[in-house]
Amino acid sequence: QEAVLGRALNLWRNRELAKAWTTWRDLFLSGMLGSQLEAMMNKALRFWGNRLLARAWNTWRGLFLSGLLGSQLDDRQEAMMGKALQFWLNRVVAQAWNTWRGLYLSGQLGSQLDVQQEALISKALNVWRNRLLAKAWNTWRGTYLDG
Repeated sequence: QEAVLGRALNLWRNRELAKAWTTWRDLFLSGMLGSQLEAMMNKALRFWGNRLLARAWNTWRGLFLSGLLGSQLDDRQEAMMGKALQFWLNRVVAQAWNTWRGLYLSGQLGSQLDVQQEALISKALNVWRNRLLAKAWNTWRGTYLDG
């Protein structure tokens, strides 16, 4: 009975896939696709990527909430998770930076800044600069104390 149910499910999946393929093929052969095809493919790739990311996130969250995560990770795994988190955080910061930089270089930003915004930008740059300086100092200090 389980095998029959599995075959029926596969038949249904394949039928849906065959309908989708036929629709895509007809649109492609009629020449109606083009930029639409690229948009549809990008949407499908984003959907699949987000689905995999959501599945991984939910697994991680479940392990974390159950308390199993910290106790089962070795140093290498913890380092990898830290790098992944840092990558996600840096990606968001990099996107914001690139947006700001693009607006600034195109001249769209400079003329619209008021004194308060310029002060905030200057403060943010100083924080970044000081953070790098502190990181360098701590590295040197650690090396000096260890040596």
